[in-house]
Amino acid sequence: MVAIAQCRRFPKSDQDHRKKCQMTTSSRRGRILVQLGAMAAVGAFALTACSPGSADPTETAAEDFDEVQLSVTLGDSATTTIGSSMVAWQEAVTEATGGKVTFENFFSGSLVPSAEGLEAVGSGLADIAELPAVYVPQQLPTTVWLDSVTSALVSPQWPADFLEGQAGIAALDSSPQVVADAEAAGVHWLGTLWTPGFSLLCVPEVTDLASAAGKRVRAGGTVISQELEALGMVTVTVPIGEAYDALQRGVVDCIALSLPSLLELGFTDVAKNLVTLSMTGTARTVFMNKDKWDGLSEATQSALTEASLAFRKAYYSKQIDYTAELMAPGGEFEQAGVVTHEAPELSEVIEDQKAKRIASAVASAEGITDPEDLFKQLQAAVEDFREAAGEIPLGYDVTSSDVADQIADLANRTKFPN
Repeated sequence: MVAIAQCRRFPKSDQDHRKKCQMTTSSRRGRILVQLGAMAAVGAFALTACSPGSADPTETAAEDFDEVQLSVTLGDSATTTIGSSMVAWQEAVTEATGGKVTFENFFSGSLVPSAEGLEAVGSGLADIAELPAVYVPQQLPTTVWLDSVTSALVSPQWPADFLEGQAGIAALDSSPQVVADAEAAGVHWLGTLWTPGFSLLCVPEVTDLASAAGKRVRAGGTVISQELEALGMVTVTVPIGEAYDALQRGVVDCIALSLPSLLELGFTDVAKNLVTLSMTGTARTVFMNKDKWDGLSEATQSALTEASLAFRKAYYSKQIDYTAELMAPGGEFEQAGVVTHEAPELSEVIEDQKAKRIASAVASAEGITDPEDLFKQLQAAVEDFREAAGEIPLGYDVTSSDVADQIADLANRTKFPN
């Protein structure tokens, strides 16, 4: 059984939006669960693979599984790509363990704000959390640094930026530095997914440096803030669960997020000007309380981690297909009354910022163990994937079938922490 606490980002007085949020599952995001279930045979969202010799849950006696309910805290709602994927994984784990492993979900920051997820898991308040690494740069410095450098290495066009970014970040998921950061925070590292580079959704029209100057924008993380500030914009720190209200009340003029998230979180209800950019993407990390993980049987650990490659293929496919649906003529952005603007002047500034990050990557890695070696590994992973991928079709009309070979190759390149 999967219990869901969600849609609390809307105040009690705003019953219309609460009701709309609760009904969303039956429409556009409901089909994600169905398609994920079909594409990932066991629907696994677990981000690590079984270590050598670990038990196969399909051949394990029921008594070998722990009877346990695991609490999960996320900043996303259950209807987003990440949220619905977590539910698909959990349902598969529950089925694989004969109902012995169940989950209680706290979506939309209803247990703790997303930025406090790592602390909540480390302290034992929650068992599992998923959040962008940039929310906790002090605790996960290596992943945050890799995050910023990865975005600077990848191609600026969709979907090459997304696929290459995942190739880079996943190749270092099992690096000792990344795992050591997690253990120091009291958590067991389950892994990382890459999210697409951010674009801007604004209330006023923004198309060039002149119109961007002085606009207030909700950003996430230091690197994205630096890119926005280079455009002359003013970054404002707002928890993601409060960003809708901030946009609605005029506290901010714009939101910087991936294209799917801009729609999934309801921002298109308020802002109608989309500026397609290839800003920094972000690493979404998943981790579990270390004492809780260590206390589980090998069979239960295996059930939590089995078949992650199948999920990854489904996740990559859904990100690409959903983006194509959103951006298509008559698609969901257009249906929401959103006008799409290209902004070459802004894109040029963003790419210049990325070039500067590459030039100073190693020098700026204060507190990171052996950053030169990590940078070389990351660069090699991106370049190797790029060479193997060949000519990747570009544009928002690209679907997963157009890049099926690249998706399959990417999933098989994934390395996991032990």
